[in-house]
Amino acid sequence: MRCVSIAILLISLVFESRSQDLKSFTYLGDVHHKNDYLHVSLMRTQLFNPAAPEGASLHSKGVNFMDIYYNRPDFSPKGLNRRIDYKLLPDMFWLFKTITEKDEKAMYAKTGSTISGGLIGWHSWNWNLRTRDRTCLQAGFALNDYFIAAIYRKPGGGIILNEPQGWQIGAGPSGGITHMFNPNFVLTGTCQYIVSFAKPVDVSYAKAEKNYPKPHFLHSQVTLMSKWGAFAELQYVRLVNRGSYSNSTQRLDIKLGFAFVL
Repeated sequence: MRCVSIAILLISLVFESRSQDLKSFTYLGDVHHKNDYLHVSLMRTQLFNPAAPEGASLHSKGVNFMDIYYNRPDFSPKGLNRRIDYKLLPDMFWLFKTITEKDEKAMYAKTGSTISGGLIGWHSWNWNLRTRDRTCLQAGFALNDYFIAAIYRKPGGGIILNEPQGWQIGAGPSGGITHMFNPNFVLTGTCQYIVSFAKPVDVSYAKAEKNYPKPHFLHSQVTLMSKWGAFAELQYVRLVNRGSYSNSTQRLDIKLGFAFVL
């Protein structure tokens, strides 16, 4: 009964109706939009690759991290919403050891799939196309880069890393929607489709193929922001493999944190 009561209370907080608009939403007592924020959170990252020929279970890995990203919301007509994710900082402690290990015996124990941000980061620019009291529809573009690798076991022993792999850079369209449920909560959902146009670096032990089709990437994230400073977010990234090798690496980040005004 206590759990049911708590659930009802949380639902009522989110869906409570009030006659206010997005531009009046306050964050720690200040107007939320047109301010710069640094989002800091605890993050649970799940990596998986359903297409792995040796079995998806060997490519399912969950890791706990911290995460940071920059965000500037703007709910005014034609306002620009800006976001920068820099995954390399939280991921670098495990990513580089995974994709730069040159000892094949050491690599054999680390068979798996990886997808992370690169040196540039994930950047999106979304302008408000339509604004109403509680809802904004947005569209724009994104510029992202990635480090990717899928390490498989060879049937006769040893390991192999095929395309798509390495440092990929791409750009593509972006869109989103922001809705205020009540004075306590604002929900934002965005999605980007990234088309790679450059691969500056191969993984050192990869089987590189210059003519292999460059991959695409699908991004989506949903963020629930509260007026008290705390936020929750789901972020999903999927490799869209356009070649013949088996690889559908995906990443799901679950975050709970606090946004600091800059």
